Amino acid sequence: MRYRFDDIAHIDAATFLASATTDSAVDVHANAQVSIATLHEAWATLRASGIATAVPMALLVYVQSREVTALQHFFPIIRHLSGARRQRWLHWFRQLLVHTPIDILLLTPAKTPAPLALQCMVIGQVVSCFVDRPDILAAFTSGTPSFWLCTNSSVYDRVGGIGGGCYDEGAHRIILVAERLFEGYYTAVPGVSPLLHELGHMLDGMNRRLRNEPFCRGELPLMTAQQLHDWRVAKDTEVRLYQHYRSTGHIQGRAPLGHPYVFQTDGEFLAGHWEMFWRNPHAFAQTAPDLYRALAHIVNHDPRAYTVDYRGYVDDNTAFYARGEPAWPSAIRLHTNEHL
Repeated sequence: MRYRFDDIAHIDAATFLASATTDSAVDVHANAQVSIATLHEAWATLRASGIATAVPMALLVYVQSREVTALQHFFPIIRHLSGARRQRWLHWFRQLLVHTPIDILLLTPAKTPAPLALQCMVIGQVVSCFVDRPDILAAFTSGTPSFWLCTNSSVYDRVGGIGGGCYDEGAHRIILVAERLFEGYYTAVPGVSPLLHELGHMLDGMNRRLRNEPFCRGELPLMTAQQLHDWRVAKDTEVRLYQHYRSTGHIQGRAPLGHPYVFQTDGEFLAGHWEMFWRNPHAFAQTAPDLYRALAHIVNHDPRAYTVDYRGYVDDNTAFYARGEPAWPSAIRLHTNEHL
């Protein structure tokens, strides 16, 4: 029996392998197949490393076959890229997997190098964000970023993890429970991405380090003066919409794009909108076009070309403001150009 990769990519590995016959195979593409027997081996190896939670089948197919096509479930940009841009993505991805300056560790709680399955999730995400800004990618990798991926919540709590994922600014480190890398990938359309959110915080920290600032400003690294101006102007629009709603309980013209959570601080504003830029770009561009354009110009990239929107954030945020619920206090301060 043959299974089409696109049909099984999002299915939990344990669920799929429990029912798949061992003499069958998965067709990754026309010229590549991987047997169910070897996928069982890959799953056993991953579990032995300490990853006992669910993972999507796409990950096991990649680990066993090394076919980059299998990663397009996680990074849909792969389907879209061609020519020099595709080669650039492949070059950075392969180079960073083999000679990575990015410290990616699995905590069991002992610290060991993360298995390939976890490394490719981190590296693939970073490369996908900056395939058209190799200068940012080079600066990111040279800045000694660190990722601690914990096998369970107890280990996460023990090493100082906060909430559902966190960025340690002092150590320039993202800390996550490893299973959260896969959280939004059990459906055909990718959903929530704690890694993208925390990556927004890490980029904020990177900007602080590069500019030798005393604190994080909720801004991306290597922005030109014009890009920073455009970001501030668009951000100010969203902040004013939120402030009006918070003071009156009513929407002025339109609701803010983001949930009240992203208006707590400048850092949360960047992290929350960074995740939405990649996860629901169509709704983002329609609702807050100036803010979307600002981010698109910074990364020199428009993810609408290959992304199907995840509607969860958009629908939840719209419903919150439509219900007239009390908004949270906001400590945002860097949203006008007088702070440049």
